[in-house]
Amino acid sequence: LMVLLAHLLTQNPVWRNREIRLIRMIANEAGREEVHKHLELLAKEARIKASYHIIVSDCFKEALQSTSSQSAITFLGFEVPEEDDSEFYDHYTEYVKIIDGNVFFVNSAGGMELVI
Repeated sequence: LMVLLAHLLTQNPVWRNREIRLIRMIANEAGREEVHKHLELLAKEARIKASYHIIVSDCFKEALQSTSSQSAITFLGFEVPEEDDSEFYDHYTEYVKIIDGNVFFVNSAGGMELVI
């Protein structure tokens, strides 16, 4: 869904020449090749032009700051929290403060495949 939303945004004349960056954070270098292949396949199946960036880090907040703080629009996936999970909302409020542009939170179902 996030890739589709980014692609649709680039169909608007104001955003037409903007780059779509697919960014994924991983915990260690061992998964880099597999994740790169996955991102490449995702863009190919969605038929969009995108660049791929894999960040090796164990701190999402720092990775977000270094890759997206100056982005005009950032799509962040999340899973719906359990009821009364105030910590969830605290984390996402912090993420919005890091990014100068607009932030869209997209409910990530995970494990979904594109059907074309």
